[in-house]
Amino acid sequence: MASLASLDMSQNDLSMLGAAQVATMLPSHLQRLRAGDQWLGDDGVNELCLRWLQGAAASLVELDLRHCTTAWGCARVCQALSALRDPAIVTLTLRGNHLDDSQSRAGAGG
Repeated sequence: MASLASLDMSQNDLSMLGAAQVATMLPSHLQRLRAGDQWLGDDGVNELCLRWLQGAAASLVELDLRHCTTAWGCARVCQALSALRDPAIVTLTLRGNHLDDSQSRAGAGG
């Protein structure tokens, strides 16, 4: 996977455990990760953050987590990305998840 720049895992019925396993194998130079239309839930999205986003996602320019049945996990993604020293992220798709105002403010840092 040394030259892998884009990975589309959407619509694969990936669970929280699957997300954790995949996250440990993702290369640090990955630019696009599409993991939308899954049943990841908050725990699965949190596993992605803990195991990969906080570790080596500085080159990520596109992250698609649409329709992953997550609520607080979206705020966790925003927190993890904002903690990166020099994030390259350009596109973050969270459409179709269960956000409310408090989670949106937490993800935006306010």
